[in-house]
Amino acid sequence: MSKFRVRASFGDVAKNFEFSRGKENSLTVVELKHTLEKAFGETSFSVRAHQTDGSVKPLYQDAQLQEALRDAVAGGASYLSVSISSEAVGKSGAAARPAPAPAAAV
Repeated sequence: MSKFRVRASFGDVAKNFEFSRGKENSLTVVELKHTLEKAFGETSFSVRAHQTDGSVKPLYQDAQLQEALRDAVAGGASYLSVSISSEAVGKSGAAARPAPAPAAAV
């Protein structure tokens, strides 16, 4: 069974991963994110694929991931290049939101 490679970058760190290719065990976005989560120690992030034409597309669904893999193969790339970026969260770990309005004086 053949394999394919994914090169993931997060900030200044880049790591290579190898996955099996085939219909019975095709890679899903959930599996990719789980692998990246373990490798980079991030739990809240988004993944973007770098296309052979220079554009960058988000990967939210399996169909988008499969399209990015097809693009890499068609372009002759030896791996799929992806980047991850942290999603903005506040210090408490919750999503940032505006401060409540002050109470009116009586």
